[in-house]
Amino acid sequence: GPPNKLLELALIMARRQGMQFVGAAGNTGKEELRYPAAYEGVLGVTAVDARERLYRRATRGAHVDIAAPGVDLRAPAPGGGARYVSGTSFAVPFAAAALLLERAYRPDPEEAGAALLQRVRDLGPPGPDPSFGHGLLQSPGCGAREN
Repeated sequence: GPPNKLLELALIMARRQGMQFVGAAGNTGKEELRYPAAYEGVLGVTAVDARERLYRRATRGAHVDIAAPGVDLRAPAPGGGARYVSGTSFAVPFAAAALLLERAYRPDPEEAGAALLQRVRDLGPPGPDPSFGHGLLQSPGCGAREN
């Protein structure tokens, strides 16, 4: 959504205590900043499908840091059963789990975030871009110590 000063202040205070945050890039289909993903220190996550194509409604912009699965995911349906869901919010848990694994080996928040972004597989134009950020999350290597 739009910027929110109170939320921004809360994030700043929490980050000073060593907390990290992961936020959905947004589902407007436009190139624009969406919050809280656009706040400093928040890992902005976009969604890709099984063929590693950007979710058609994903918001693009400088706040996109990483891409993760978030299209046609099977999820519990209200009242029982299952349904298929899509959106950048559904990609967030993948990135949050990977970041948590990094924190197990690298307690420093900045170090853990940087390590996670170093392990992505680049999608789109070479280097970080407004659609895929740094690239596709590569969770199998998360937490592995470098020699």
